[in-house]
Amino acid sequence: MERIRQMTDTRRCALLWAATILLTAALLFLCGGKVHAWEGNDDWMRDTFSRYTMAAMLSGQEENYFNDSKKPDALTVLNYTAYKMYQDNKIVTISFDEFYKDYVCANFSAVVDKEFLKNVAKLDNGTSIFFDYDSDTDEISIHGMPAGGDSKQCVYIGWQDKDNNNDQTVLYGIWQDPAPAGEWKDYYVTLTISGYGDDAKIVSYQKIEDNDVKFSSEFFINNCDDNGEWVDETNCTRELNGETRVILPYNEDVHSRATMTYKGEEVETTGLAGVKVTSSDKDIVSVYDTNENYEEISSVFGDKVGTVKLTCEFQSRTGETVYTETLPCDVAKFEAGRDNARYDSYGMCVLYNEDVEIFAKTEGLDEYKKQNKVSYKWKSEITEINGKTTESVKYTAPSNEKEEKISVDIYIDGEKITTQSVYLKAKNGVLDYTVYEMPGTAMKKQDTTAPLLLNKRYFIDLAGGDFGWDYGNNADQCFSSWEFTMDGKAFTITDKEAEDYDTPIQQPDFMTYYRGIAGGGTPNCLFTVKKAGQLTVTGTIYQNNKVFRTISKTFTVKSENENTNGTTPKPQQPAQPASLQKGTKVTDKKSKAVYKVNGNKTVEYNKVNKKAKKATVPSTITVNGVKYQVTSIAAKAFANNKKLTKVVIPASVRSIGKQAFSGCKNLKSITIKTTYLTKKSVGAKAFKGIHAKATIKVPKKQKKAYQKFLRTKGIGKGVKIK
Repeated sequence: MERIRQMTDTRRCALLWAATILLTAALLFLCGGKVHAWEGNDDWMRDTFSRYTMAAMLSGQEENYFNDSKKPDALTVLNYTAYKMYQDNKIVTISFDEFYKDYVCANFSAVVDKEFLKNVAKLDNGTSIFFDYDSDTDEISIHGMPAGGDSKQCVYIGWQDKDNNNDQTVLYGIWQDPAPAGEWKDYYVTLTISGYGDDAKIVSYQKIEDNDVKFSSEFFINNCDDNGEWVDETNCTRELNGETRVILPYNEDVHSRATMTYKGEEVETTGLAGVKVTSSDKDIVSVYDTNENYEEISSVFGDKVGTVKLTCEFQSRTGETVYTETLPCDVAKFEAGRDNARYDSYGMCVLYNEDVEIFAKTEGLDEYKKQNKVSYKWKSEITEINGKTTESVKYTAPSNEKEEKISVDIYIDGEKITTQSVYLKAKNGVLDYTVYEMPGTAMKKQDTTAPLLLNKRYFIDLAGGDFGWDYGNNADQCFSSWEFTMDGKAFTITDKEAEDYDTPIQQPDFMTYYRGIAGGGTPNCLFTVKKAGQLTVTGTIYQNNKVFRTISKTFTVKSENENTNGTTPKPQQPAQPASLQKGTKVTDKKSKAVYKVNGNKTVEYNKVNKKAKKATVPSTITVNGVKYQVTSIAAKAFANNKKLTKVVIPASVRSIGKQAFSGCKNLKSITIKTTYLTKKSVGAKAFKGIHAKATIKVPKKQKKAYQKFLRTKGIGKGVKIK
């Protein structure tokens, strides 16, 4: 009371007026959270909490907010009732009996004695900010909102059902001082009400002990079905040596959420915006502040295996920090694969009837493994594997061409953290040639017995040679090689020697070799022959750096004009505009996009204009009268473009480089028109960090294949591929 009586200067009154309006408006605005029995319409709870806590604050003394009986303080009852009448446009003068019977008792289920309440009104007469009491007439007058009060505010957190039989609900908040002074200490408060809506009555208002309140940050993975829809979630929080830790799967998007319990029972945190997360090492864990709804405001992404500290700030919807905690986070890598092979989730090949061993692999959880906290459960249609709990399982391939999906659930301390899958494709291991002529950038299949023409570009792949990518090879090993022999001269190149796709490797005498079209599903090459004669092409695939399968084919190479009767020269063609040299960079004047010439009238989309919000990669560009086809997107071409929201990739593109779209956190729409992309032709982390709920449109015929391998390129679980 004394504090209120001392508030006479204009400045202090103005501050209270502003603080009162802001607090009231903020608390009345709060909404959201889980659906309650009242169909989610719990505005009245926040309204009640707002009015009551404001009235308590304006009573002026902390010790008056509570009493031994946990009933509202008498002065607060008067202030609350008068303020509610004012907001309900009941600015009247009525008898105290009517005030008590019709309004006090309508708002409070447990109230102080009427005469005691009247005596408090008498003592406070002339100083109340909401009412005046005339003892001569025994009347109380409700008047408008005045100025007054202090800086303290009670931030609404949420609610909890207390006793369904009595229809009681507990509202939770925390008292804070935005501009702390003196010995002020934040504390938690509950407001218990009975009934609902307009019939709700205040039962009690009490301070609660800090030890009874617990906040925690929940980190979870949204698991999707085949249509990209969320079906369930995986909690990533675990205990180790009595310490709460977060296990963040490498290359996975994990969302954060705020939880609160009171005496072990969960509180519906409708007053919290969520958790804002920061990482002690951004190179290991990236954090994206999505702020898309009031439950999940931060998405974290494990960029590499390691341990960091995550600082979690629990924030109200009005921007106050309610609680802060710091948690250790272990970024772990989970994979599944066959023995002696790359750990890869797509298309590992096995021979008919072959016996192989399939491992589950975890990296970055050594301490958990030491304590036997890591366990496994295999899932498959194959009876001898399904249900096994060992780290590895034995598998016998079928005797015909078939694809099997084998999955393993990986558990930490008995709770599932992830599911890893491996697709095993049974093949007979027989190689064969498929030859295509390249008129421009198109592909025209031809008979393997037909001759090759001088200076024509040819594409050759090894049918059945997907073993070269997937069969028994680690990532640092050679998968395939090509040998070209003409006139006793031989030229050999492996896939490890030419990592830059579509880059020509000049041979001075008889041929020009290109690395070929990236991927294609099988080992392949792209070349032209500059000399007539007999060309032998030998394709080889490897297992653990040893020759596994090989096949040779000899082609006759002749001039385009040559036939069985000799040669007939063609008329000279008019001079054509000169092509740009390989490696030349050009900038489109209109879009400001940068292109790099690959050779043979093809270019790479090298760099996007950083100011672009939308980007459509063209299928061709024309420079100095020469038309170039856009066949690839360079590594990091669009990386970290925060403005980019939409991209269209044309049908001409055959490869996308590493991290091409990484960090484009606002990229929500990607349209892929090309049908040439494969797992090998799309670089690692190409789509890492795009918008968590982006949509990728792909060609209908490639939908199934694209859905498989694109999810291995950094795409979050919430991204739809359709």
